[in-house]
Amino acid sequence: CVFTGIISSLPRMLVFLMMASLHVFAEDMQKNREREAARAVIMRTVPSLAASPEKLHLETIEKEDGYDVFETKASGGVLTIRGSSGTALCRGFYDFLKTNRLGMVSWENKDIRWPAQLPDTAPRRIVSPFRNHYYFNVVTYGYTMPYWTWERWEKEIDWMALHGINMPLALVATEGIAVRVWKQLGLTEKEIEELNSITSVKKLLLHSCCAPCSSHVISFLTKYFDITILYYNPNISPRSEYEKRKQEQ
Repeated sequence: CVFTGIISSLPRMLVFLMMASLHVFAEDMQKNREREAARAVIMRTVPSLAASPEKLHLETIEKEDGYDVFETKASGGVLTIRGSSGTALCRGFYDFLKTNRLGMVSWENKDIRWPAQLPDTAPRRIVSPFRNHYYFNVVTYGYTMPYWTWERWEKEIDWMALHGINMPLALVATEGIAVRVWKQLGLTEKEIEELNSITSVKKLLLHSCCAPCSSHVISFLTKYFDITILYYNPNISPRSEYEKRKQEQ
């Protein structure tokens, strides 16, 4: 194409500089999106800040050896938060909130006592001891979440961001992941389509976490589905109990 021809005719150094500029531009866009997302979380947490956005200043900084970091400081009524990611910015805000006894946010409610004028505070810098902060597991995910509205999901996502969660388990899009794996294994589109084809009896992958509680569910669903059971729960101990429940399943 014309674009390819133009690129190929340019000196290599110029092409390199163009690609590097595009990479930096993309990184800046991502950082800006994360800052604005963090700002939105903070404004939802403390609605009074939305009326005075000049009292909140957010900056993006680099991670420390690959670990998230945040810095907070209040001066002249303005709260400045510097963080290495959108999650770090939110976590920095919540740390400031709790450290200065201005409130807390729980799963069910929040108690915020945001002052009309912030007192000056000393600079505070926290580096996360972990790269990933894990949330949910195969047992808790899915009991009530399929029935959540976006308002409830937004509340949960805000809670995760404020508490520094950057790796929530989400058991979704498994079909898309399966397609990618099959392609990597060399299957053709036709073969993948045949694997995904719907037969007269629909197939159902059912996760069972403890065996006994799924007995009635299985007996009921077998009337409508060809069921494959995924029995998995590393929380069951000792091993003999795990094996006993697996056999019962």
